[in-house]
Amino acid sequence: MSDPEGWFRDRRRLLVLLLVVVLALAGAGIGSFVFDGDDDQPGVQTPTANETVNVSLVADSNTRLLNASNITPNSDGSRTVVLRNSGADPGTLTIAETALTQRENGLVGPEVEVDNSTDSGELAEHLLVRLQFQTTNGTTVALYGTGDGPRPLSDVVGENSSRAVSLDPGNQTRLQFEWVLPEDTGNVVQSDSLTLNATFQVRANDE
Repeated sequence: MSDPEGWFRDRRRLLVLLLVVVLALAGAGIGSFVFDGDDDQPGVQTPTANETVNVSLVADSNTRLLNASNITPNSDGSRTVVLRNSGADPGTLTIAETALTQRENGLVGPEVEVDNSTDSGELAEHLLVRLQFQTTNGTTVALYGTGDGPRPLSDVVGENSSRAVSLDPGNQTRLQFEWVLPEDTGNVVQSDSLTLNATFQVRANDE
């Protein structure tokens, strides 16, 4: 047998041996690699494009936080909305936006002397509010910078969405809304009224 024939036979044997090794490794699961991102955690699955994330928000009542009219200085009040994630996946809850409508119902009595506007009221500039999420585990998350004390409603509605709070499947969170009209408020708001509505949103967690 010539040397070229022996070389080709040895080459075929080597290729067959390599093929057997590759098939054995594939059968053992070696050779399949998944690179997890830095944010991934063991045991946490990130939905793919073909999977559906199921988060759903349910409120125990309408989401109107305040409907104020004919309120006087030193008045106060509160409103609680209970929100629940009725889906199967965890999410984060925020106030996505707030909608404020102000009305000035005509100039009457003492207000005539200090306000001659007929467009919109000034009540939101004087009304101080505090908002916070209260979770079932006792965590309180102050919203719109009101953790250090109440702020004018006009400032709050001028900001973007609120801070977020985690909301697991089946769990609920309470939004606590409190307001007060300071005692030293003048007659400029006497005939004013306003309505404040909130839009809540729950989004799937980004794992």
